[in-house]
Amino acid sequence: MHSNHFMKDVNSSNPEKRSIAVNRMFGSIASSYDSLNTIMTAGRHHTWRRIAVKNLTLKKGAKVLDLCTGSGDFITPLLNRVGDNGKVVAVDYCEELLHICKTKHGTKKNVEIVQADALNLPFEDNTFDAITVGWGLRNLVDLDKGLTEISRVLKTGGTFVSIDTARPDNQIMYSLSKFVLGNLLPLVWRFSGNSSAGKYLFSSTQNFISLSELSDKMYKSGIKTATIEKYMFGNIGIIWGKKG
Repeated sequence: MHSNHFMKDVNSSNPEKRSIAVNRMFGSIASSYDSLNTIMTAGRHHTWRRIAVKNLTLKKGAKVLDLCTGSGDFITPLLNRVGDNGKVVAVDYCEELLHICKTKHGTKKNVEIVQADALNLPFEDNTFDAITVGWGLRNLVDLDKGLTEISRVLKTGGTFVSIDTARPDNQIMYSLSKFVLGNLLPLVWRFSGNSSAGKYLFSSTQNFISLSELSDKMYKSGIKTATIEKYMFGNIGIIWGKKG
């Protein structure tokens, strides 16, 4: 993937062009996706997912949507909570990542893996007891529409959680994280054979809205925010909400 052409497409004013470019980028790194996630989070992303799921207060038998599932790392902690009578529906738009997800989870009887656009979900209103998103909202070309879709398919009283990179409030930590994201992480991605992905990660982090702004957008979509927690010196944010 040519870096300059890719960055031009992801910064395009054309939403369809941006969506295609991001989808192709994730497809190109699918084989190394899990290992790169572990490197970039110092192996902590599984712990943060377990924390996110724990605070969803799920009951046995619940039906959960894991949106922007990637390789499906939210699926195991979700299954541990919903039990044998529950169900996890894992959705992503990237075919290559879904192939990895199916390799890991496709034989589990209470897991359904679906290729779909997060902005046009193929589910009825009020379908899910909870919805999870891990490092996915930043990739939506229309965040407001994505949150509206999340709210639509979430049951009234259902819970939603998002984990994503956050901008530290502390200026020193912000400057340090900006240096790491802007200089060191692209080197990691370059060794993976895709420097474009590192550049995209940095730009998407810098351009993504703050947790307080995300809270406001969630509220407008019908999801009332309950809790915000930050980890890794403020570089990771988990935000929970409940549909009112």
